[in-house]
Amino acid sequence: MKTNFAKTPLIRGKLRMLAGGTDDATLDLVRDVFKNHPEMLTRAHAAKALASGADMRVRIAEALSMNPTMRTNYEKQMGKETVQKMIDGAATAKKEAEEYRTALRTELKGQLPDLEVGAVAPEIVSVNLDGKTVKLSELKGKVVVLDFWATWCGPCVGMIPHTRELVKSQEGKPFVFVSISVDDEKETLTKFIEKTPMPWTHWWDGKKAASQQWDVEGYPTLYVIDHKGVIRFKTLGYDPKSGKLDATVAELVKAAEAGK
Repeated sequence: MKTNFAKTPLIRGKLRMLAGGTDDATLDLVRDVFKNHPEMLTRAHAAKALASGADMRVRIAEALSMNPTMRTNYEKQMGKETVQKMIDGAATAKKEAEEYRTALRTELKGQLPDLEVGAVAPEIVSVNLDGKTVKLSELKGKVVVLDFWATWCGPCVGMIPHTRELVKSQEGKPFVFVSISVDDEKETLTKFIEKTPMPWTHWWDGKKAASQQWDVEGYPTLYVIDHKGVIRFKTLGYDPKSGKLDATVAELVKAAEAGK
């Protein structure tokens, strides 16, 4: 992989997985991409993946230190020496995470889109179910929910009844719900929709270009964008019972209708 793959843009799709582990050789591969890849964008993706992976290692180390039962279970699976190494490495991982974030703010600034709440939503270019090119910017003036999902994702499918209710409640208003499927084959999506009514907008992201651009780490991932194109809410996973999505949409739709 290091010889034939790590110097190409294709490595971007594997960086998050590789950086999420604890194997030194795997982490060194991603570190090499960060330091030496010929494309700045790929280096930025590597920095973000390494920062996220380091954060995860810190959280696990802290949990192991505080939870004896968890530590015992980990030791049974991985061995005491490995677990102790994970705990001892927390300080180093925390320092590494900050170093990678510093690189993203300085030498790699502007390479990745700002997806924080309050930032202007970056453009998405995708295709609809008819194969027509579609853009997020074409929806400006409306409140937009972007739902990155897949037909094989249980929690995503579990959201469908609630989404039907939300879409129906906003019918005729400046609102659009866009489900962006990452299913490998578009036919998988179309056949699913034939059997499971989903009466809203659908885009297909089979090559994962949009989901990678929007830093999607799991499904469903939802973003709510106001009528001016600003990200106002985001979440990985969603519990309809919380009411946060509905409340955010209702507030933003009122503002759109008032032209505020």
